[in-house]
Amino acid sequence: MNQFLSRFSELDNADQRAFLYSDLSSQKTDNPEGYQEAFKFWSRLLLQACEQGLLSATNSAKQQPNRSDDSDKGSATNDTYSALCIDRRGLAARLAFHGDTPMGVDEVVDDMVRQGDLVPMSEFLVGSGA
Repeated sequence: MNQFLSRFSELDNADQRAFLYSDLSSQKTDNPEGYQEAFKFWSRLLLQACEQGLLSATNSAKQQPNRSDDSDKGSATNDTYSALCIDRRGLAARLAFHGDTPMGVDEVVDDMVRQGDLVPMSEFLVGSGA
């Protein structure tokens, strides 16, 4: 996971990392623009980590089907269902970087669910007919 996190230049700067890893719940009202920037960062990071299988319950990218280079554009092929799965248990600990643990990542995940960017597995299974 450290190798994955090291790809994000925002985490190289200690001050920026301190903000991104802070408790973001108060930022929603005290600094809405800052929260939106943090939300965009975490959304991008979480979705990429999910696509690579880094945050699933099994933590295995090998379970993903073969994908073309266009897979990050959200295109579905062969009429199959797909889902990006996040195992929220211990999520903050798995995203620790340079000794910092993100205190606001659950807030971001909750907002991603509210906005429809992520779907709880129970709702996905009902919607997909599984």
